[in-house]
Amino acid sequence: MAFESPTSSSDAVVGVLGAHVRDVGPSADIDGVGIEDFATIGAAIAEGDHPLEDVLRAFGLTTAQWDAISAQHTRRIAADAFENDPSTLADAYAAAFARAQDALRPVPAMTPENWAAVATEVAARGDEALVTRGLRRPDFLRLSRHWARELSRSPAVAKRYFAAVYAEEQRRKG
Repeated sequence: MAFESPTSSSDAVVGVLGAHVRDVGPSADIDGVGIEDFATIGAAIAEGDHPLEDVLRAFGLTTAQWDAISAQHTRRIAADAFENDPSTLADAYAAAFARAQDALRPVPAMTPENWAAVATEVAARGDEALVTRGLRRPDFLRLSRHWARELSRSPAVAKRYFAAVYAEEQRRKG
């Protein structure tokens, strides 16, 4: 993505993330970063559009701070998972990460048949299948969430998808 003369790379990150870059103020849990902010920052990093240092700078963090914050949040999520059933913190993090990631880019448009082809090809070839289609791992995660919702909402769409999966499997068998 091209940027309009940013004064620094972190300014470019702020420009792309826009409203997603928030003050991670003192009311948050770990060094000013709560679980929602942790998920938002993680989603921006996972998107892979900018160097880690630039993403962190856009949120007012250094790599050392992020490493410490990330380790502490990860330990909290893990401890919650062991102590609580269901794990409320892990669920909160997963939901916040999905919202943040989905807000960064739209879900690539495709039919249930196209999604079946992508899903079966990724299962067979991994990320190489995404690259040949101009997709990346974050796109695949967005698509997976989107199609899980769509398939659960519409039996007709689910039928189209599963018919296409079957056809893809038959095609692969030769």
